[in-house]
Amino acid sequence: SRSERQLIMLQGCAGALEKHLGVLWVGICLVNDSAHQALELHASTDGDVHRGGQRPNLFVCQEEVKRIAAERAPYWTNTVIGDPRILDQDWAKQNNLVAFAGYPLLVGERLLGVVAMVSCKPLSTRILEALLHVAARMALGIHRFRQASLFKLIVESSPNGLLTVTPDGKIAIVNQHIETLFGYARTELLDQPVEMLIPDRFRMGHPAERTAFFHNPKPRLMGAGRDLYGRRKDGTEVPIEIGLNPITTDEGPFVLASVVDITERKQAEERFRVGVEASPSAMLMVDTQGKLTLVNKQTETLFGYSREELLGQSVEMLVPLRFRNEHAENRQHYSHAPIIRDMGAGKALYGLRKDGSEFRTEIGLNPVTMDQGTFILASVVDVTEREEAAERIRKSLHEKEVLLKEVHHRVKNNLAVIGSLFYLQSTTTENELVRRVLQDCQNRVRSMALVHERLYSSDDLASVDLADYAEELAIHLFRNFSLNPDSVRLKLECEHIPLAITQAIPCGLILTELVSNALKHAFPNARPGEIRITLQRSGNDRLVLIVADDGIGLPDETILNGRRSLGLRLVRSLATQLDAEMEFLSQKTGTIARLRMEVIHEKKYR
Repeated sequence: SRSERQLIMLQGCAGALEKHLGVLWVGICLVNDSAHQALELHASTDGDVHRGGQRPNLFVCQEEVKRIAAERAPYWTNTVIGDPRILDQDWAKQNNLVAFAGYPLLVGERLLGVVAMVSCKPLSTRILEALLHVAARMALGIHRFRQASLFKLIVESSPNGLLTVTPDGKIAIVNQHIETLFGYARTELLDQPVEMLIPDRFRMGHPAERTAFFHNPKPRLMGAGRDLYGRRKDGTEVPIEIGLNPITTDEGPFVLASVVDITERKQAEERFRVGVEASPSAMLMVDTQGKLTLVNKQTETLFGYSREELLGQSVEMLVPLRFRNEHAENRQHYSHAPIIRDMGAGKALYGLRKDGSEFRTEIGLNPVTMDQGTFILASVVDVTEREEAAERIRKSLHEKEVLLKEVHHRVKNNLAVIGSLFYLQSTTTENELVRRVLQDCQNRVRSMALVHERLYSSDDLASVDLADYAEELAIHLFRNFSLNPDSVRLKLECEHIPLAITQAIPCGLILTELVSNALKHAFPNARPGEIRITLQRSGNDRLVLIVADDGIGLPDETILNGRRSLGLRLVRSLATQLDAEMEFLSQKTGTIARLRMEVIHEKKYR
């Protein structure tokens, strides 16, 4: 272990000093960083100078050694007996000690320990001065030993394969990951040429590249832009990535190589490449400089370029000339905050083929982070056929809208003609009952014509606003009955509810009958009053239509339930057609007619 090797080294140093200087005892104490900078005796020479014959942390002259460490300055004396700094005088006399010398072991400002010795004879000035250099060399040796041990520990603990190589290509250090990666034992690799780990087809050129690196050593990736492979003991090859870092030691320069097995990454890249190639859409990848780094077969087919013509070129070559400057600026902005999104949402995008023709495109952008940086993966879809189909649909729809408007217009005109015929017929008869029947028919036709008129005038050909329709219809009926507006008032409380034509016409006929009945029967003899029309929602898909008056009320049950009133029979028939609930409340203070029905949306008719 590292501590054992250090102990052997220090013990050797202590023994050498004792032998060459002829001293009684030499001890080397080191600072324990994990024990609050405490000094601990790590090595000493044999000799009965330890208290109690032991060799623990308690050693001779320990107080003086601590003082040297604290002051970081050497101290020596050739008169131990009587020296006030040597506290244990009885022990010194007992061992006939004459001299003591202690030196701090310093590397820069850092204290590593203290080397101390005692002698039964004086130490000359030459020896004392020489010991200054010895202590400095010893401190440097301890420091380098620790650094080398730490370096080896770091190398061994690295999650990647690490090895050091000499300028002549010999392997000096390897870690466990290198053994595992290449299948060699450590003893099979040390002091062997590094070319043994390189496939045969690359070996010849490797020594020249290694020499070039040592002539200009700097940290870099090896073979940047190339596929690198290592050769295992069994002859198989493994894709690798190598980082080179020059280091300088007392033994000379080395290169520290970090070796990473990128098999899984290569497999992932291959799966990604196959997925891109198999895409039914054109796929291309662009780097931060706007250069094309990957395209698939669909991209070649769509734009008319070969893969070789595209790779490494600016993506703007695929953009029409009038958009290129804007595209380059937008690309720069996107690269600062890349997110998954459609390109140019809401804009018409165009691509440029090799032959100069343009086509409509739809482009999706997706940032992809890889070891080499962030790239943009773009999917490009030719939407020319889709746009042409959409345009045909728009034209067809416009034609149908024009036709439908024309149908509504003609139906409205035809109903107007019918209504006019009823009016003209009513002017030729003297029979009041016949005149009223013809007038009712005219109002019914008018209510149907009004629906077609509103649809013809509206942008929405599928529904009418029931509130606006009811208001216009009621005003027409009031005007048609020639009532004094100061006598019978109209009050409208209607929510705006869109209603399909299939429901609007029956509702209009029902409203016509109810308002007409109120105008004819509720206010005899010029009785004043009010007719109130209320329209409101009841839940999400239901409405309530109420026609109420404050007149004399319905005549009696026989009129309500019998067959004498065509209008009321028509109301009930239309209510049944609408699958609606119809109820009448008649009292002395007036009549209330309430219609409840479901609003059927246009999609339910499809």
